[in-house]
Amino acid sequence: MMRALAAYLGPPIPAANVLPRSAIGDVPAFGLGWYRPEHGPIRTASRVPVSRGDAVLEVPSREDSHCILAHAGVRPGEAQPFRHGDLLFGFFGVLEAPQAVESTLMARLSERSRAANLDRTPEGLIFLTFLDELRDRTEPDDLADALEKTVGVVQDLATGHGTAATFTAVVTQGDCLVTLRTGTSGTEAALPPLRTLVTTDAGPGPAQGRWVCTEPAFAGDWTELDPHSLVIFTRDV
Repeated sequence: MMRALAAYLGPPIPAANVLPRSAIGDVPAFGLGWYRPEHGPIRTASRVPVSRGDAVLEVPSREDSHCILAHAGVRPGEAQPFRHGDLLFGFFGVLEAPQAVESTLMARLSERSRAANLDRTPEGLIFLTFLDELRDRTEPDDLADALEKTVGVVQDLATGHGTAATFTAVVTQGDCLVTLRTGTSGTEAALPPLRTLVTTDAGPGPAQGRWVCTEPAFAGDWTELDPHSLVIFTRDV
């Protein structure tokens, strides 16, 4: 199944515009999260293809947002992008032995995370691990630190079980995009792609829009992140 992540931060645009359908064609399912002025994020998901998702996309097509996160090609049981409080989190990667990692991740979760009404898929457990590492912090550097620590936990577990893991993740609290592209030792060639772009007056979209996508959302001068790279986009940079 084709899967993709896309995120946007900048002058408001219709939330539905961030769905990564232009580069990969129609996708069989998708999730979309965006921020409303003076409110936390709202999230919607669909198990029908984008081409038949008019009813689901009616609201996000009409609502402009400065911060949007989309996950296309979600699998049954996933609820991406994950939401908790003011956070949205999207994960795109591969755990070669998910069952071996799942039980250990579950066992090390805090009581608060175990009680959370969130997905218990491998991706969901990675998000819960991130919440434990983040605790109650909210600044961009805090998100970056928690994301790096989360990936370190999963890397150590995968290596301990003699398997590999690759990661592309994007997290936001509405005022920044924090993204990380990495994996266990020796997985550089298998890392999911991740590209960034800041739009100019030439468009498309408003100038100074910051994009992070696994697949280019439109033609432009995209920059591919190097392996083991972490990038923070903020609204004031």
